[in-house]
Amino acid sequence: MSTKKYKNADINFKVTLEENNLPVGIQWMSSDGKNKEYKKCNAIAISIWDPEDKNSYSIDLWTKEMTVPEMQVFFFQNLISIAETFENATGNKFVVDEMKSFCSQLDKKIQKEK
Repeated sequence: MSTKKYKNADINFKVTLEENNLPVGIQWMSSDGKNKEYKKCNAIAISIWDPEDKNSYSIDLWTKEMTVPEMQVFFFQNLISIAETFENATGNKFVVDEMKSFCSQLDKKIQKEK
């Protein structure tokens, strides 16, 4: 029998919505974090894997304060983070390199549009 002890941690989000259910404020807090108070953010992107349905679900929210340039940075940082998580989970460096290359090429195309 395992004597290993586990602890619980909570990640909480508070989303303030306008009358059309569009986010006007987002705050988050982690019970395991240094700061035990809610902290403001302008966007969240959460992916959840449901093992029963064998399907992923996403929660993507951003406020009106989030600018297009900030959203582009947020988007690319998330893609790179997903690539790195993929490498840690699978050890497949080829896919990670391809994803990072794709992000770099896409960023260059976006920069040319400006």
